[in-house]
Amino acid sequence: MRRRLILLSAFAAFAAAFAASQPPARLDVTARPETTRVVVDGVSRGTVATGVVNVFDLKPGRHLLHLEAPGCRAVDEFFTIGESEFIRRDFELVRECGLLLVRSDPAGAEVKQGGTSIGTTPLLLTTLPTDETYAFDLSMPGYQPRRIDVALVGRRPVVREEKLTLDSGVLTVTSEPAGAEVLLNGISRGRTPVTLDNVPKGSVSLELRLDGYGAEKRELRVTPGMSDTLAFALRGLPCSVKVVSTPENARVLLDDDYKGKTPLELKDVSPGLHTLRLELPGFATQARTLTLSNGSSTTEEFSFESILGRIEVVTTPPGAKIFLDGKPVGTTLTKTIAANKSDTLTVDKVEAGEHTVTANLYGYREMSRKITVEAKKAVSATFKLKRVFTPDTTIVTPSGTYSGVLVTSTADFIRLEVKEGVTRDFRRESIREVKPIEQP
Repeated sequence: MRRRLILLSAFAAFAAAFAASQPPARLDVTARPETTRVVVDGVSRGTVATGVVNVFDLKPGRHLLHLEAPGCRAVDEFFTIGESEFIRRDFELVRECGLLLVRSDPAGAEVKQGGTSIGTTPLLLTTLPTDETYAFDLSMPGYQPRRIDVALVGRRPVVREEKLTLDSGVLTVTSEPAGAEVLLNGISRGRTPVTLDNVPKGSVSLELRLDGYGAEKRELRVTPGMSDTLAFALRGLPCSVKVVSTPENARVLLDDDYKGKTPLELKDVSPGLHTLRLELPGFATQARTLTLSNGSSTTEEFSFESILGRIEVVTTPPGAKIFLDGKPVGTTLTKTIAANKSDTLTVDKVEAGEHTVTANLYGYREMSRKITVEAKKAVSATFKLKRVFTPDTTIVTPSGTYSGVLVTSTADFIRLEVKEGVTRDFRRESIREVKPIEQP
């Protein structure tokens, strides 16, 4: 028994000595890039920075080889190695590309990388190696340039959205009335209402023009990103109205304000609705409504129709004073001294319409009459005056003093109406004094 144990021990020692004399299994790994890390069965074995990674202590059998490097796609590979076997593996790791979407508000911005244009937003980039940081320049007319830095990590998608800042301004222009032409720095940019984009920064000149209205100008300073609304109230150009009439010298009233006599030119009349009225004695007043457009120049002609007539007055007896509407217009006369009836007194240029004619004669009752006058026609007014007892003479005699209306005066006697319808004769030799009574 003891001998058997001795033999077994000797065999084991021999086997161990034999195994120790055999070369171990070996795996050599080379890879690019140099930052590649080598992992065998989950255990890191180093990087290939020195050119090769040597793995000596592998047991015979199946193993998992894993290679990884920043920015590269990892590699996994199974391999089987036998006792004392030597295996060499060489790898070229594929660079991993990230996913980047660049957007801008507004869209259409040019994207440059390293000074080279690579497209316009929205722009999808799929060829940029991952695990790196990239710089991009965004530019667009009317907007301030923008530089952005983007870090790509693995295959995780990155969306970068940038709101661009205006390098110019936006002006919204309105006017009352609408439709005015808008000139920006002398260049037409449309008609109101209008929104002006890309207005250059700095001092700008804005002008509005519309036929019939005065030009409106405004100087303003535009800053980047400025957005403003400008409202203009346009002023209509003044109008002129020439007024003529037949016959001339008519009074001109514009909106009830006296302006002068025809012919007349009215200047600086505001546009819009107006009332023009002309008055001329003896003619019908004329009026019309004018609608004047901005800056217009018109001529208004008027032809007057006479509204004058005449009144022909006859009184019995003659010598009466005639009044028309309370104003004296003449006295009825006669060419024949003994006539009891006057000749015709013509009152001309009497306006058409109703008038009051009055006849007044001392010693007679005053008479008035309503007369309707028609244009260009004559109307008669005949007055037969009624006598009233109005003493006009005083006679002094030895027997007394008498007053009455003188009827007859001769060399021998004087006949005096002492009462209405009663006369008395006074002989000259008995009369001491004859005195007239003053007429009112």
